[in-house]
Amino acid sequence: MKIGGLQKFSILDYPGKVSCIVFCRGCLLKCHYCHNKNLQNFSGLEEITEDELMNFLANRKGLLDAVVFSGGEPLCQQDLYHFMFHMKHSNGFLIGLHTSGCIYEQFLKVLDVVDWIGFDIKTEFEDYEKITQVPNSGDQALKSFLALVGSKANFEVRTTYDPRFITDNNMINVAKFLANNNVERWIIQECILRNNGKTNEKLSLPNKNLITKLNKIINIEIRK
Repeated sequence: MKIGGLQKFSILDYPGKVSCIVFCRGCLLKCHYCHNKNLQNFSGLEEITEDELMNFLANRKGLLDAVVFSGGEPLCQQDLYHFMFHMKHSNGFLIGLHTSGCIYEQFLKVLDVVDWIGFDIKTEFEDYEKITQVPNSGDQALKSFLALVGSKANFEVRTTYDPRFITDNNMINVAKFLANNNVERWIIQECILRNNGKTNEKLSLPNKNLITKLNKIINIEIRK
């Protein structure tokens, strides 16, 4: 496990539970709006070792409900399943995962042990390269998404709305796709560009007309 950071306390990253967040190093995607570009590289400073993390969690039993893996992209970690399994069955923590599903085989493995998943859909799967800058990246994500909706895992689906690369038509087609796959709620996240330590730039959210159209297809939640 390559761990790039640890947030010791959160009430936002696993619904209804107190969690910590383990930020994993490495990502195959290069999304324009990525909040954690410092974690995209597989090499770099590790804030905490595996042993240090396990010692931290051993002292948090009864205080934390869940451990959430974020990134970067956690699926890039070859030992992710075993690490999750140990935390769940040896320490009794719920396991959460923030992922884009960009590595299908790894996603299938962790589905058996994860309790809740925050699944990021970038745009229509055939248009993923506009966001990720990686050709055919939507193919793996689509396979992972279909596995997710066919599983028993609890999950939410969210999209960071970047109006530079996502059209109204993209949004409407994603809404229809989700509704057709029995997803009841779609979270649309505000896109915030981080400009090298300068003032963060908030991009516009979908206009009221588009939100009205989307809400006729699927229940929309705007998250800032």
